[in-house]
Amino acid sequence: MRVVIVDRIDSNSKKNKNLLETNIPDIEEIILVNNEIDALSYARLDYDLFIVNTAIDGVDIDFLNYCNQKEIKIIVFTDIQDQSPIDEYSHLKIIDYIIKNKYINSNILLETVKKYIRNSDIKILFFSNDMQIKTELKNHIISQNIEIIEANNPDEIITILNNEEIEMMVVDYDILSQDGLDMIAKIRLDYSMDELPIILFAYFLRNHIIAEFLRTGINNIIYKPYLKEELINLFNLTLDKKELTKDSYEWFLRDTITGLYRYQVIEEFGEKMLRNAKRENKPFSIILIKIIFEFRDNSKIKKNTVLKHFGNILGSSLRRGDLIAKYGLDKAVIILQNTDEKKANLVKNKIKKHIEIFPALNEDGQIVPYSIHPMIEEVSDTNLNTVVDKLDELIYRENMFSN
Repeated sequence: MRVVIVDRIDSNSKKNKNLLETNIPDIEEIILVNNEIDALSYARLDYDLFIVNTAIDGVDIDFLNYCNQKEIKIIVFTDIQDQSPIDEYSHLKIIDYIIKNKYINSNILLETVKKYIRNSDIKILFFSNDMQIKTELKNHIISQNIEIIEANNPDEIITILNNEEIEMMVVDYDILSQDGLDMIAKIRLDYSMDELPIILFAYFLRNHIIAEFLRTGINNIIYKPYLKEELINLFNLTLDKKELTKDSYEWFLRDTITGLYRYQVIEEFGEKMLRNAKRENKPFSIILIKIIFEFRDNSKIKKNTVLKHFGNILGSSLRRGDLIAKYGLDKAVIILQNTDEKKANLVKNKIKKHIEIFPALNEDGQIVPYSIHPMIEEVSDTNLNTVVDKLDELIYRENMFSN
C-alpha cells in the first residue's frame, strides 16, 4: 500500500509519517505533501490512500472527485467537532472522519489506518431481502470498501462459499426455510465460528429457537427493529474479534525465526485444500526445498539470518492460498493449489532467482551465502495420506542426494 499525507510539513506531520511507517509493515511508501495541488500528481500515480489534515469545508472538491474517479480512499483528519458535513461527501469514498484530540491524535490516526488496511477487502455474504440492513452495512461499517455478495437460496450460499473468500455472513430468519438449521450445520463442518462469523437477523424468537441456532453455530442474533449504532458496533466488534483470533492463532502456528507455518499445519489445512482440488478436478504440486548453508562455521547467528531471509523470500514469492511450512531445521514444504509440475517449476525458478538477486545480509550489510535444492512432485490424488507419503518420498530422495 502507498500512502500520501496532505498536511503542513512540520514536526507533527513528520511524527505521524514516522509512526505509520514504523507500525504498519503493509505500507510500502508514505509521501508527505503540503496541499491537494501537490498531492494531485500522486493521485495520478494511483496511490492507495490519502490522509488529508484539514477541515472538510477546506478540501478541494475537484481533488476529492478526482480521487473518487480513481477509486482512491481518503481519511479526513480535522479539528472540526461536527461530523454531520461528512454525510454530504459519502459518495466520495471518505473512509473515516477523525476528530482531533490534542492528547491522542497520532494513536487515533494509527488505529484508523490499521483498521482500513485490515478491512480493505471485506466480502460479506448477504442472505436477506431487508435492504435497510444492506444499506447500513455498506455506508457505516468501519471500512466502506465492502463487497456485498447476495445469495438467493441456501444452495447458492454453499456455492458462493466454495468460490469466494467470505469474511462474514448475514442471514435473515424471515426467509430461511425449514432446513435453515441444516444449512448452517453443514457450513460449520467446513468453517469454524472464528473463520466465518454468521449474524442472524430476526424479529421476536422463542427461546428454544434461539438455543437451536446458537447450538448450531450462529455467532450473534440482532433483533429488528434495531438502532443503527447497535448494528455498526456488532459488526465492527465481530470483525475485530475475528482478526484478533486469527492473529493469535497465526502466531501459535508460525515458526518464530522464518515466519513460515510449522509443519503441523499441513494436516490442519490440508483437508480443505484437497477438497478444493477434488471439486475443481485439478492437480496440485508439492515442492520440498532444502537450504544449503555455504559457510563452514556453525554460527547460530548466520543460520538465523539465512532462515529469516529464506522465509521472507518464500512468503513474497507465492500466491495467496498456497501453503508453505517449515520442515525440520533446514527444509520447507510448499503445496501449490491448481498447479501442475510445469507451473511448479516456474515457481521453483522464481524462488531461486529471488535468492540470487536479493542475498541474505547480516547487520553489517555483508552477504551470508546460501543456496537451495528444490524437488517437485505433482499430486493428483485427493487423499491426505497420499500427500504425506509423497512428502516422505521426497524427503527420502533428498536425503539420498545429500549423501
